[in-house]
Amino acid sequence: MKMKTFFLKHAVAVAAIAIASLSLMSFGLEDNQASQWYAVETDEQTIDYNSPLPPPGNSGECKETFNKNLCAIEILNGATPETVSDAVLEGVAGDRAHSQLEH
Repeated sequence: MKMKTFFLKHAVAVAAIAIASLSLMSFGLEDNQASQWYAVETDEQTIDYNSPLPPPGNSGECKETFNKNLCAIEILNGATPETVSDAVLEGVAGDRAHSQLEH
């Protein structure tokens, strides 16, 4: 009987620690999901990290549409891939914005 009581006390303690750990880890996930928009060079591959952009809106040359030329990309988790292809392969590419104007 003592062994059963000992086991139950420790099982409850282990479960409590596991729940607390998972809860604390979930607070950090929001920070890791931060994103930033960056310009894409005219080759439609090279990402320009020199000047972060605001998210594209409904006005201006670069919009969140999927036609014409790629001009901006959202990069997730603070990553810094060199190209759009790298961002897609690494799973850190968010939305993409395209120019309505032909270059």
